[in-house]
Amino acid sequence: MQWQVWALYALALLLGGMVVCGLLTGETPGRQPFSRVNDPEKFWQSLSLLFLLALAAFFGARWLNRR
Repeated sequence: MQWQVWALYALALLLGGMVVCGLLTGETPGRQPFSRVNDPEKFWQSLSLLFLLALAAFFGARWLNRR
């Protein structure tokens, strides 16, 4: 079960990096990025979803690590 924990930590780190990248560049990562200037509502929704997924992966890994 140890590899699942490390995979979830890696996923949390990747998603967290995507959030930081989006905050620094002003565009969400992806094929069709949303810009903070042109479409702020979709930009913040997309970044919030990435942040929540990163938190879920991180706390899921912590929960699996305790078992």
